[in-house]
Amino acid sequence: MRDFNRPDRLRLNRLTDSQLVKAELDKSPATIPTEVLRGLLRVHCSMIGQNPKYLRYEQVLQHTYFTPLRRQRAVADALHLSWGSYRRFLRDARAVLTASLWEAECKLNTESPRVQAAQTMRLRTWLLITTTTAVVVLVILGGAAYLHRPRRPEENQAPGLASSTATAAPYEDDMRDVSGTQDLYLVGMEYLRERADPDFQRAIYYFHKSIQADPGNADAWAALAMAYAVWHVYSDNQIPDAHYSDALATANKAVALDPTQPLAHAVLALLHQEHWGWQEAQREYRLALRLDPDNADAQRWYAKYFWLTGNTRRALQHMRAAEVSDPLSNVNRAYLGRALTYAGQFNKAENQLRTGIQESPHFKLNYAFLAETHVALKRFAQALDDTEAARSTTDSQSGDLLLMESGIAEAGLGRTDLAKQVLLTLQKQAPANYVSGVLTARLYWAVGDKARCFAELQRAVREHDDKLVMLAGPDWADVRADTRFAAIRQQMGLPSAGHPVH
Repeated sequence: MRDFNRPDRLRLNRLTDSQLVKAELDKSPATIPTEVLRGLLRVHCSMIGQNPKYLRYEQVLQHTYFTPLRRQRAVADALHLSWGSYRRFLRDARAVLTASLWEAECKLNTESPRVQAAQTMRLRTWLLITTTTAVVVLVILGGAAYLHRPRRPEENQAPGLASSTATAAPYEDDMRDVSGTQDLYLVGMEYLRERADPDFQRAIYYFHKSIQADPGNADAWAALAMAYAVWHVYSDNQIPDAHYSDALATANKAVALDPTQPLAHAVLALLHQEHWGWQEAQREYRLALRLDPDNADAQRWYAKYFWLTGNTRRALQHMRAAEVSDPLSNVNRAYLGRALTYAGQFNKAENQLRTGIQESPHFKLNYAFLAETHVALKRFAQALDDTEAARSTTDSQSGDLLLMESGIAEAGLGRTDLAKQVLLTLQKQAPANYVSGVLTARLYWAVGDKARCFAELQRAVREHDDKLVMLAGPDWADVRADTRFAAIRQQMGLPSAGHPVH
């Protein structure tokens, strides 16, 4: 891409020898190869933009290479991105474009030397895995007595790269011919940004491969820690602490390799926060944001910190900062809408979330947060409309949250029996799926069973449920006013209600 507007250098680019270029030259032999290559790059860039999740990548590539401004900083300004965010998007956009070109090359000619080399490498990888598995089985059988000896408690702790189902190779047809440590890391980041349950396993696999290629790569360790730390949020069948020990070990490893790695400090902050270590979490957040003020993930997690500790004003400030750092993120735009709701700015929240629905109609979180806003305003019929509209989307996330909002809306409309049916439907998902105690608690409150509500909240605290941030919402005001709520805050290591942590 650096040679896109430099004909002499582009002429020497190895992509001019690709099967894609040769196929186009067969159609128009008189065409200059460099012009064919430029056209292919434009086409694949446009294909990337057809996926709403990759629209920001297309915008960065278009402004940087196809309609270039004088300076890259001018591109960042034109896209309303900070310099750090722009550089990250540009790096990742190149990786996505490379993957798109490679997939097209493979489909065009499976007999090309490069494709054959990739298939050979894939075969070698699986042979190595098979051999390694056989050796491990022999070691296990031979050392059974040793493995069953009495152990000290600390020996049972999982190491940073413990053998885990998360480290298993993805399906063979999903594997890519990637070998360089930076390329492996970028492919992992591409999957991590998908925020879907199967993609987390793929992301973790590539981060492990990157670390094996370069054990000193602090960025890969930090990204691996983030994948472990947030995987449970996007999975239906994982408890909140499913990968806590792995996340903690890998984040600490990243910091040991590079004390200035901002994402690693942000992950440590999140882990402390979810285990009610408020002072440690705040210290790590401040350090992470001092190292990288444009880290949108750290800003969003810090906003959740302030929701949990009862300071909705500070939470809104950090969600605004997250949205500025990454304005094209569906997650950040949705959470900004929630932050506006929790701050009592309902009209702005509704506008923010409706805009998100218009721009990304298949992203369910916008519908869920809009229903949450309408429930807070006691517009229960509109909340039901929001949950019904979400049914037509293809996004699999936020289904349990939407289900809960529909139950609250039914109770608000006086249809308690229907609300109880929703509660029963949610509970039947266990034990196959993890059912949040926060969601069931709110439904118990809606149907008038306050004792069960607080019992479920106590369970949520014990399980370090990330949905406890919802307690900051205006719809929970009656729950917070109950005298039993003080015990919930005490269980979380917080001061009495009405005294937010600053």
